[in-house]
Amino acid sequence: MTIRALIAGSALPFLAACGNTLSVAVDLPVPQATPVIQLESLGGIASLRVQLRLDSTTATLSRETCGMTVTAAECGIRGRRDVIGVPAADVARLFAMTTTADFRALKADYGHSTQGADLMDHTLTITTGGRTRSVRGDDITRPDLMAGVMAALNGFR
Repeated sequence: MTIRALIAGSALPFLAACGNTLSVAVDLPVPQATPVIQLESLGGIASLRVQLRLDSTTATLSRETCGMTVTAAECGIRGRRDVIGVPAADVARLFAMTTTADFRALKADYGHSTQGADLMDHTLTITTGGRTRSVRGDDITRPDLMAGVMAALNGFR
C-alpha cells in the first residue's frame, strides 16, 4: 500500500462523518493478473454500453456493444461482440501510454459535465505489474491523456 493510500485511508472516517466525499487514485494490488486495458463507456444519445478490453497476453481487443439495460456480464451475449488481433507493437505502445508519470498522476474521477444530456461516461481501467487503477470522466471532463488512450483503443478495427 502506498503512503498516499494510507493517508487517504486514515482520512476516510473523518470525511464520512463530515458528509464529504474523497476521490483518490490508488493502485490496488491484483494477484497474478493478466495485463489488460479496459474501457467501459455508458450513455450517449443511443443509451449504449460499450466495453473494450485489450489483453496483452493474447494481443487481442474485444469490443462488446449493447443497450444500457443489459448487464455488463451479458453485453457480449445479448449485444454485439467483436474480437480482433492487435500487433504486439501497438499493444506495447498503449501500455506505455498508461505507465507514464503524467498518466499515473491522473485523478480517479473527473466528475460529470452538465453541458449535455447525451454525453457518455467513461471508465478506463489498467491492470499491469500486479496493480489496477481506474480513471473516470465523461465526454467533456475526461483528461486529454485518457482521451488519447481511448482514441487509440477505438482506432483498431
